[in-house]
Amino acid sequence: MHKSFYTLLLTIPLLAACQSGARVADGAAPGERLQGHLRHSASGWQLTTCSGQQLSGLRPDQRAAEQLQLLDGQQGGLFADLQLYNGRISLFYRLQPGGEGHGCDDPALHNTSLRASGNEPFWGLYLGADGMLLTQPGVPPLALPYVEELLPDGSIHVSARQEAEHVQAWIRPQNCIDSMSGALHHMSVTLDWNGHNFNGCAHYGAQRQGSAE
Repeated sequence: MHKSFYTLLLTIPLLAACQSGARVADGAAPGERLQGHLRHSASGWQLTTCSGQQLSGLRPDQRAAEQLQLLDGQQGGLFADLQLYNGRISLFYRLQPGGEGHGCDDPALHNTSLRASGNEPFWGLYLGADGMLLTQPGVPPLALPYVEELLPDGSIHVSARQEAEHVQAWIRPQNCIDSMSGALHHMSVTLDWNGHNFNGCAHYGAQRQGSAE
């Protein structure tokens, strides 16, 4: 099982072109998740979705407006992974300055329920239906089964143990800005990997719906 998850993530770049028709559906239905390029105009925010649909006059709710303020000065163009509720932006899962990181070509979105990463040193954590994948430069990728627990404060605790490997992650519902890319994520994470602590940002993949409160 874990080998299949590992193999899936490794082959995502090869499959990305085939998945272009399977992106999050366009439109403005309540609670719908959309991705695309976001710009501000006199009439409000305009979203050009990954399939080319134009949505204009979008207004952010209070939480989304606070997230936008954290990227003040980047309003000329942002890649947004967002949730619409009754035509209003209720949450940004991820807000990314133009030209940084994955946008509409994101290879892992549809195959993960949550992704986290950090810098100095670089590391990545991917959660999916088939297991957990941990990555770090110079270290073989590690695939493990895991247990997930929702804590009373809305945080998520993830743990995995197999032979000499022991992993725990605390994922909290608070805004986090990546120190390298400048991208905003709707969750922060603290990772304990065999006693070594790492900090970073996290956001939901397409396998998980809803928002962290």
